[in-house]
Amino acid sequence: MTVVALLTLLLLPGCLLVRTSEHIITLKADGSGHGIIHLIDIRSDAPSDSLAQRDFDELMKAYAAEKVNEFEQYGRKITTKQLRLRGDTLMAEITYTFSSLDAIDGLRATKDEIMLVFGPEREVLRTNGKTSRTEKEGTRITWKRDSGRLVYEVRERELPPSVSLALLYRKYMH
Repeated sequence: MTVVALLTLLLLPGCLLVRTSEHIITLKADGSGHGIIHLIDIRSDAPSDSLAQRDFDELMKAYAAEKVNEFEQYGRKITTKQLRLRGDTLMAEITYTFSSLDAIDGLRATKDEIMLVFGPEREVLRTNGKTSRTEKEGTRITWKRDSGRLVYEVRERELPPSVSLALLYRKYMH
């Protein structure tokens, strides 16, 4: 499971979707570090207003929770969470720490490189690593093993019919 899918499942309960995610991971020499994730364009695929409201309520309950056990059981600890609006787009920023690179789901490290693979349903918008195609038409990002910073932004190529939760968040804030 990729980092994007894992975060979507663990931090955004219900039928919520994230169009784009940006990841900035800073590594220390001992393998620990910290990361920042930007979840951009949080949406609900609910077929009715009342179900979209339920999804929003679940999002707010998860946001208010002090801990996210499923996230932390892998060795990551959330240090801050923030929701905000940019125009008509609801975004989340999550910062976290980790004790080893193994705690970040989806990343694979060898003695020479660090890599991450995405299926064809996602496109890599930018990265500071090198990209290449996989046998199944996905994308592989690789970084040198001694890289101190891993940056990548990915977007879902297609989303099912959905509505932005920005309007509900705007009403919630007022």
